[in-house]
Amino acid sequence: MGSGFGNDSATINGGIGLAIDGDTVFVHSGTYYENVIVDKTINLTGEDRDTTIINATGIEDGVHINADWVNITGFTAIGSDFLGWGHAGIELDKVQNCRVINNNVSYDKYGIFLNISDNNFLANNIASHNRVPMGGNGFYFWTSSYNILINNTVTNNRIGIGFWWSDYNTIFKNNFSYNNGGIAISYSSNNTIVNNTFFMNTVGIGISYCSYGNNTILGNTIIDNTISPSDSWGIYVRDSSCNTFVGNILSSNKWGIYVRDSSYNTFVGNTISSNRYGIYVTKSSYNNFIGNTIFLSLYHGIHIEYNGYNTIYHNVFTDNNGSGVQGVDYVGTNFWNDSYPSGGNYWSDWTTPDGSSGPNQDQMGPDGIVDFPYLLDGGSGAKDYYPLTTPPPAAELPDLVVKSSDIVFDPSSPVGNNTIVTISATIHNTGVGEARDVIVRFYNGDPSQPGSYQIGSDKYIPSIDGGSNAIVDVQWTANPNGTHNIYVVVDPDNTIIELKECNNVAFKALEVIERDSIPLTLYIKAVGDDIILNWTPPSMVGISHYFLYRSTSQTGFDFSNVWVNTSQHDDNGTIPLRTTWNDTGNASDIAPQEYYYIIRTVTYSGEVSSTSRTVGKWTKTFQPGISTFSLPLEPFVKKDTEFYCQDMNASFIKWMSPTTHTWMQHNRGLPDNNTLIELGKAYEVKFEKSTKYTFCGMPGAMIIFKDDKSFLGFDPMFEAQNLEITISPDGDVNLTWQEPGCMAPGDYYEIYYSNTRDGFFGDINFNYSRLEPPVYFGNNTTTHVGAGANNPRSNLYYMVVPFNALGTQGASTYSVGIWTEEYSEGYDTMGIPLKLDVNYTADWYCDNIPDCVGINYFNDSNQRWWWHSIRMPEGAFDTVLEMTKGYQISTSSSTKFIFIGI
Repeated sequence: MGSGFGNDSATINGGIGLAIDGDTVFVHSGTYYENVIVDKTINLTGEDRDTTIINATGIEDGVHINADWVNITGFTAIGSDFLGWGHAGIELDKVQNCRVINNNVSYDKYGIFLNISDNNFLANNIASHNRVPMGGNGFYFWTSSYNILINNTVTNNRIGIGFWWSDYNTIFKNNFSYNNGGIAISYSSNNTIVNNTFFMNTVGIGISYCSYGNNTILGNTIIDNTISPSDSWGIYVRDSSCNTFVGNILSSNKWGIYVRDSSYNTFVGNTISSNRYGIYVTKSSYNNFIGNTIFLSLYHGIHIEYNGYNTIYHNVFTDNNGSGVQGVDYVGTNFWNDSYPSGGNYWSDWTTPDGSSGPNQDQMGPDGIVDFPYLLDGGSGAKDYYPLTTPPPAAELPDLVVKSSDIVFDPSSPVGNNTIVTISATIHNTGVGEARDVIVRFYNGDPSQPGSYQIGSDKYIPSIDGGSNAIVDVQWTANPNGTHNIYVVVDPDNTIIELKECNNVAFKALEVIERDSIPLTLYIKAVGDDIILNWTPPSMVGISHYFLYRSTSQTGFDFSNVWVNTSQHDDNGTIPLRTTWNDTGNASDIAPQEYYYIIRTVTYSGEVSSTSRTVGKWTKTFQPGISTFSLPLEPFVKKDTEFYCQDMNASFIKWMSPTTHTWMQHNRGLPDNNTLIELGKAYEVKFEKSTKYTFCGMPGAMIIFKDDKSFLGFDPMFEAQNLEITISPDGDVNLTWQEPGCMAPGDYYEIYYSNTRDGFFGDINFNYSRLEPPVYFGNNTTTHVGAGANNPRSNLYYMVVPFNALGTQGASTYSVGIWTEEYSEGYDTMGIPLKLDVNYTADWYCDNIPDCVGINYFNDSNQRWWWHSIRMPEGAFDTVLEMTKGYQISTSSSTKFIFIGI
């Protein structure tokens, strides 16, 4: 067995011990009697799946993975402990982004066990003969989400795949055979089971105890699931709601579809044949069976007992029970047809006569509806009043959806009391059928709870085509102060049949505060040696004075130490309600390089508002001659090279053209070659004499931030502002933050992202968006899947905001950002576009930027350009790269690099 370094070891654990992150540990064929622990980000590769065997000898796991980004392939893992919790051939323990491909996990307690593990990929594995009484799953998911299983073979297990408390997983094109249960889903939601094959299991797919499950079962083939001669089900649903079953093939089972103690599930376009019972429904209500084809059932095509109010139409029932009793309804309160002329179901034993038409079938002429109702067996008097003479076309149902991110407030939260707020909501139809006569209602508070009330009148949308959306709005006078959960309910009376019935309600919190405490808009500019701050006052009376705060770092504000109290400070004269402040001398050579500012209002009653946005200044001294610069802050107004030539007293500014890859130059006072200066770009500049210059603008932005300890969130003891970001190889953004000590079970976080630093101050969905779903207490990490961080010129900024279980908003983290820069082959310009937590040397960038040959930089001490090559040792012509400087990079091919900072 060998590692990526060419080292050898007699054991797999020994090889892993010799490896470092990024290595490949190659394992030769043979049987290894050990419990392998993978605690490094490595590739663990077996020579041949069938002959490279890990035997756990009945002790714990065969392979235990507790590091992210591990790839494991080419092993047979057998003999895990049958008694311990979660022991498996391969266990993924609290990890992300691992790939388990082409392994055989057999004769274990669990073949592959995912314990609190997300965003993993499992493909082309064999999971078989995992059959212990307490366990025995081919795959077992425990509190694990966003995983993908594709092309696995799952056979002869007690349960093929078991889900508990696991959401948003995708199961695609797997084969399940000879298992007691193919897939068993419990207490889990939003999973997608698509295009799998189930053969000779006791249960093909079982869903139980999934309230508001929103699981989607699509296009699966479920046949001959008769491994148990007395009890076998194609699809089994119990104590579950809001799941969707579309286009599945169910053949030769005892029960094709079995539904018990369940509601609001939708079954559309399924083909159900040669079962004892096609569809069997007991103790269940408000389910929809539309456009299914049921034929050649030994007994009944459909059988309903107990409860009622299920909807059954546009189904095709052919030759069930030898065309004896095709349908049974022991209840009598189910709905067996749509309205006229849409009609009911096709019954092969009831297709004529059709000489009449009209809602009462009392007008002359055929209409495709049998003139007499179809009477269901069961003695309840249930009838299909509009039986069809021919099979109907394939069902096309709408799916009306509203999410919290679809709700927009104008003005945005927080708002002053008695402000008229326009509340708008975008209603999506993600189905294929048209939705007609759509009603939308707005509520202040949960409409299912006492104390809520409707805002405005019902909003009516005549029609929304499949794949389209519509926007409705109401106005509301915001009162009283506090947090209001604004609910939007689509189709509140449940009159529209949809693919999913449980995605029609969403809410968003709107904070109402005293008008005179609304956060101010704060601006900054440098005039000579001074920093000038100015702000917009609130529109209402009640302001006594202002508190100003200053810090030398974005995260360093001390809210217990007011820098300027305008009612007491005498440096510029005591004017409590001034709207400007002069920070004298702090754009000079001797001032600190960085300063950041925020402001708060104070009322006559002593109430202190939340903060304004953060503004900052960055002062840099440039020596005579050629130098380089890049913008360290986002200016309020983008300025061109002519502005900087004049303002910096520079002779010229040069930059690299992104299209021609040649140097461009603008000389001061000349109209030619003028261009906007961009954040993150590097520029060469010529000074005739020593020059200092202060850049002003907005750093990583903050949203509402309070130091009131009764306000959920920020407390310096818990460092709630900490937010870390990493990037996966496929461009996903991984966020991790420190959980505030004041949070408790039931509390949660919302994660916002924007393409601009100050976008969090705009309107959600326009300036910034929210990741869905929220992250709950105890799991202070999330992944923005498909963020495209490795795409050229990708800018993303993130913030985390805590909420308590009642929806009260807490103080946000500071923003962190990613900035992806693409460099052309040959020489290109390079700047540091974000403020990094750690300053890195040229050697670090040479090692970490793909295809980097070297970096050229200007040495201020001797006014010469220096070159650090990737081949040079650390420290040789090496320097720390600064955010305020520009650099020239040489690459062997076009490449890109992701900067991470604040």
